[in-house]
Amino acid sequence: MYMLLPFLRLSLVWIIGVLLALKYPISTGVTLGMVGLFSLVYFIIFVVYRFKYGTSQLSFFRLNLVGGLLTMLIAYGNVLLHIGEKRQTHFAKFVTHIEPLEGYYAHIEKVYKSSNNLFSCKATVIHIKNYAGWHNSTGSVHLFFARGTNYIPKKGDRLVVNGTPTVCLFDDHQNAKNIFCSLPKPPFYSHTLKKVGKDFMPCTFLNTKNGAEAIRRWCSTILQEQIKEQQAIGIIETLLFAQKDNLDMALCQAYAHTGTMHVLAVSGLHVGMLLLLIQFICSYLLNRIGCQYFLEFLVLVVLWTYTWLCNFSPPILRAVSMITITKFGVMLQRPSNAYNSLFASAFALLLWNPFFLLSWGFQLSYMATLGIIYLYPRINRLLTIENRFIQKIWNATSLSIAAQVGTIPLILYYFNRFPFYFIIANWLVVPAIFTILTLSIAIIAVSWFPVVRTLISFVLTKVIAITNAFVSWVAQWPFSTLDDISIHVHSVYLLYCIFICICLFFRYKRLSYLAIINLFMAFYTMDQIKLIITTSKKCNVLFYNNNALSFDLKHEVEQVTCSDLQLDNLDNLDNKVDYMAFHNSSLITSWHGKIFFSIKDISPDWYIWDGPSLNVDYLLVEERLLEDIDVLLKICTFKKLIIYGSGSNQVQYVLRSNIKKLGIPYIWLQPDEKQEINWLIEENSVRL
Repeated sequence: MYMLLPFLRLSLVWIIGVLLALKYPISTGVTLGMVGLFSLVYFIIFVVYRFKYGTSQLSFFRLNLVGGLLTMLIAYGNVLLHIGEKRQTHFAKFVTHIEPLEGYYAHIEKVYKSSNNLFSCKATVIHIKNYAGWHNSTGSVHLFFARGTNYIPKKGDRLVVNGTPTVCLFDDHQNAKNIFCSLPKPPFYSHTLKKVGKDFMPCTFLNTKNGAEAIRRWCSTILQEQIKEQQAIGIIETLLFAQKDNLDMALCQAYAHTGTMHVLAVSGLHVGMLLLLIQFICSYLLNRIGCQYFLEFLVLVVLWTYTWLCNFSPPILRAVSMITITKFGVMLQRPSNAYNSLFASAFALLLWNPFFLLSWGFQLSYMATLGIIYLYPRINRLLTIENRFIQKIWNATSLSIAAQVGTIPLILYYFNRFPFYFIIANWLVVPAIFTILTLSIAIIAVSWFPVVRTLISFVLTKVIAITNAFVSWVAQWPFSTLDDISIHVHSVYLLYCIFICICLFFRYKRLSYLAIINLFMAFYTMDQIKLIITTSKKCNVLFYNNNALSFDLKHEVEQVTCSDLQLDNLDNLDNKVDYMAFHNSSLITSWHGKIFFSIKDISPDWYIWDGPSLNVDYLLVEERLLEDIDVLLKICTFKKLIIYGSGSNQVQYVLRSNIKKLGIPYIWLQPDEKQEINWLIEENSVRL
């Protein structure tokens, strides 16, 4: 079986090379030298055995061994080249340059609206301009639009922005979990814009990023003309183009709690539904005009166009690439293997972009598909039902169970919950989603016929309303989810090892696999016990800028809040903190082995201080005190500087340059920003 799946071997070796490059990178030159050396060894082995023994005695073991190492090195070098390319063009390289930026050209990806009607957006930087002119660039910046700007940002807009953004050290994507490893994230930047024409200029004549964006906007316009409910628009745009901007968060939580969130993440399920529609139309055309090969090619064109419209999302790429491989095998009259097609698509995607491996969507898509391919026929054979309708329900149930089993470890790790009613919810939601997708496409297709379009819109709105009501109802059932599940990344590997051994036991009926399962279960239990002990020993501090020196100290059920040098519950302070003392306009606090020193104003006697310095872990100051950084360095020695900013870009640019020259590690909090830091309690930590 293993020898019949060449792409399985190739993909596994390629993935190992990618992971080694992410975990243990070395110089690109050394990697290329090793690739050349192994290529030469591979060629010599092939030539020697080819001419000495002939093809019948060719040492495939040696060739496979050297070829595997060569493939691994090529994957390793491919990752290093991608990392080098990103670093050369990333926004951070130009912003950290000594010379400030004159401006940059950005494309708005996502728009946010606050409760006080202020807008902000996440934008992708396309070009930057400095003293040497314009340069291509990559990276992101968070734009804040001040009150009175008189500009409402829209997704897809392009802006020419003047000035240099500031570093925003707290961002959700920097703390993202991954079962493999994470690349060091570049800093995330923010920029406050106050006046059109001075701080920025919208480029209305270039507001379309590409043809895909134009088509999506055209389709959205047609849909919004007919459907007025925002929830319905959000569902349709999500299903058609994977655009979740208009989705209601409460509704998303309901789908997550019922185990149907996968229908809102455009993936192989939606590609399969689209394929059924296309094949239904093509079967009609085939009976009329024939030419099967042309129609198969037309199906692939439509599917790849849909992939383009969805911005080449990894789950869609997986599904469409598998279908493409299978279709070409049919057209060439070559037998296809589902496993080989799956791993061939994985190899092709990782060859194009090795960082897909770190995408949880990529991981979930492939593990769900692998579970369906292997488990679905085995689960489905457990029951044979004569009633055709009930058999279809069982088929859908088997499919849902197979996909869920294949992704359980990933779901527990990434989402920390498990839905109990996913089978019941999927019975109605999956057919409803197929209906919604079909009717949405029909509205766009018959947009020139008002009566038909209005009728379809009415039906579509009702179907979406019923589906959402059903999902919300199921989400309110008792014990709908098992929440707050916390597993370590090692537990994910152990759970998959257990699943694999269970499958091998049922296939080969050997008791040795039961012993291995028990061994992995013991390892899993020990890992969970270790996680519980570690969690109980973990403390964290949350620094937040609410125009005061504020932070929260947390450990298990204990919590201490400090805002503007005022601690809560001063009467029970001895039971909450290890040590606390006020001195003029400063506060020193010790908490489970960490010392926090908050300074609001510099005391006059500190300017002439010649005594020993105080050793602290975190020094908290407002940015205005950085003008006297020499005084702060004289009175204390600290491991990290927490700066509470005012939001002024010009002031921060000068102060940031001074801090960087001194080589001081710091966190710069903009107004309303947060940063959380965790640590483990040491057994030998002492009280002050």
